[in-house]
Amino acid sequence: SPSELYTREMLLQKRGYPLFCPGPQDHYPNINSGIAIGDVGCFDEGEFDYLFNVFSSANTCCPDGFDPFKMNDPNRLNTSSSEVKHNDIDPHSYFSSTVQRENGDPPKYLFHCSGACGAILTLPRGSHQQQLKDGAIHLRRYAANNAKSWYRHVVNTRGRDIRNGNLFLVTGHEKARSWGMAHYSDHPKDHNFSLEFRNAPGSAGYTWVSGFPSRAEGKKHDPADGPLNQTLFLRGWTLSLKPEVWREEFPGE
Repeated sequence: SPSELYTREMLLQKRGYPLFCPGPQDHYPNINSGIAIGDVGCFDEGEFDYLFNVFSSANTCCPDGFDPFKMNDPNRLNTSSSEVKHNDIDPHSYFSSTVQRENGDPPKYLFHCSGACGAILTLPRGSHQQQLKDGAIHLRRYAANNAKSWYRHVVNTRGRDIRNGNLFLVTGHEKARSWGMAHYSDHPKDHNFSLEFRNAPGSAGYTWVSGFPSRAEGKKHDPADGPLNQTLFLRGWTLSLKPEVWREEFPGE
């Protein structure tokens, strides 16, 4: 599928787990900020399916007996403090598996594509990274101690069809206000082609133009003034139970 292709190719960049659908889900608690450190969820067809946040006060989305994880601030994570590491990625950056960008001044991106398949992520306005620093060891222990009750909540209470190892705890993310993605597959290795991502005529935004063979697709998100809520990559931990514990808790699953 397109999401599997994009994920596989972008994992080679080692920036975290790539999201083919970067926008926040409609039911997300804070649409303007999007995915947050401490979110627990699972990956589904290229997007992150949010379940609850370990820093939040107990609510109907949280497991029974839920006790929030406490940092220095007893109520929430302070992302502006030393607890979280920040890093900005320059505007006009791009990441790709098998594609080379032609030298030239922004705002034009011209990519020469080779190989049977590949993927591109462009960042016209750059991106911003956050990564949990202080307290990571304590959070890992907290997650290990609570993973069983979290799986019970997701499988038994919420009725989700997930497998052991599907739950993911977010400890870092890379977000942007705008992006452009493209991917292609089943292309003859000896036939190169070009893709262009540039300013749309009569607009301050970007768009993909021409050059797409039949097995290539492009999409973009480039509002004039959008919030920093488009999550491109996630870092964190996969939560798993011991096989014997899983079989005891969820026989037949």
